[in-house]
Amino acid sequence: MSMLNIQEGRLPVRYLGLPLVASKPSFMDCKILVDKLLRRTFSWMSNSLSFGGRLQLLKSVLFSIQVFWCTTFILPAAVLKKCDSILRSFLWHGLGNTKRAGKVAWWKVCRPESVGGLGIKDSRTWNRAAIMKCAWDICNRKETVWTKWCNVVLLKDKFFWTAPIIGNCSWGWRNILASRKFMHRRILYEVKDGNTFSLWFDPWYQGETIASVFGQRVILDSGLPRAAKVSTVISENRWDWPLNSVNLLDISNTTSLIPLPAGCDAIHWLKKGSTFTIQEAWKAISPQSQDVPWFKVVWFPQRIPKHSFCVWLSFMQGHRTLDKLTRFGVVSSSACVFGCGQEESLDHLFFACPYTASIWNFFLAKYGFNRRCRGWNVEATWCIQRLQGNSHNIWLTKLTLAAVMYHCWVERNNRCFNNEYRNSDCLIQEISSVIECRCRGLAHVEMLGSRQACNSCDLDRWAFWQIPWDLVTLFPLLVCRV
Repeated sequence: MSMLNIQEGRLPVRYLGLPLVASKPSFMDCKILVDKLLRRTFSWMSNSLSFGGRLQLLKSVLFSIQVFWCTTFILPAAVLKKCDSILRSFLWHGLGNTKRAGKVAWWKVCRPESVGGLGIKDSRTWNRAAIMKCAWDICNRKETVWTKWCNVVLLKDKFFWTAPIIGNCSWGWRNILASRKFMHRRILYEVKDGNTFSLWFDPWYQGETIASVFGQRVILDSGLPRAAKVSTVISENRWDWPLNSVNLLDISNTTSLIPLPAGCDAIHWLKKGSTFTIQEAWKAISPQSQDVPWFKVVWFPQRIPKHSFCVWLSFMQGHRTLDKLTRFGVVSSSACVFGCGQEESLDHLFFACPYTASIWNFFLAKYGFNRRCRGWNVEATWCIQRLQGNSHNIWLTKLTLAAVMYHCWVERNNRCFNNEYRNSDCLIQEISSVIECRCRGLAHVEMLGSRQACNSCDLDRWAFWQIPWDLVTLFPLLVCRV
């Protein structure tokens, strides 16, 4: 080493930013990941961002930083907890190191949008799903150097589904083998020519291995080798089992119902034709919940993100209205800031208050809804029942609902904290301007051949918004999916 002028290094060293360690990585080994997340949050002018903007940065940038780490090894629980803490703090407060609570519990946020969350992946479940990708590559014998090395060096003459977790195996390999319990019932083996699957140790037999169902004795009774492939018991595209025992007879009767299509053996994820993705694995192993009925009222194509976030907070009861702050002891009075004399609550603010009700009623009348709005509990039920479908009028109503709720909330905050007041006419004008700009900015529209295809209500509606005829579609709107 002295002749080559090379210095002796010490573990852990880093390769592509990751620590090269054979043992379980410690918190200090992964501290560079935590520091990188914190540096990124400090580099942004987060106080100028809306909740919708922070959510987009969190999903596209912050979460992507830890994806590479998660696909390599199981991170320590303390590291995953710290990463979630940084993401949570950035979403609610714009910084990565605050200790204050958020508006909605983090476990509710880390759920798919269809079940009431924001579609953020919790680090622990995503890490586990990412490691399952390594196990999937081994099962499929993917043509990579790493997969071949695992089969030759780590598995040797053993089989992946039955390989034991021994005491001297590495931390990474131990977690890959441990991921089998999450994949076992979600992976589907389709037998075709039988040249790929192990006869005894791959779960092609009703989702189980034959060795696990009937034991090792069935291998001895058959007279076939332990390394036999499924093709050993296939002859002229039909099952041909040796019938030397009751168990083998039972296996023969069961497999006779399994078709043998032409082609090579295939492995599917969850159902035939589906392949493994970390996204689908995350959904499969995440706690299952029912879809919320208001999902499409909040998350719809061509929405304005910060407006939809405000509506989501309303459905999740996340707004910190004065009645909540009074119970917390933050303020002494819960009187409505719009001067109606009633207590401010979520139900009152949207839209039992005369100020906000006058704004929403104005737009309801413009869209042809012959009704007067009430409190949020009633209004939310009406939205769930009536604002379903993909027609243009429904889309425009949902867009306007989100805009009205957002601007009413901003006006409420301006009155509380900035001592700024505007009447309802000014707010209606501002909301109208926002909707008009959004409609003008649609990227893809369907052109109609003539105005005769539209009824008078459609013409009146677009005349109100003063949108040029050649920019809009009235039946039904074809918009970009976001």
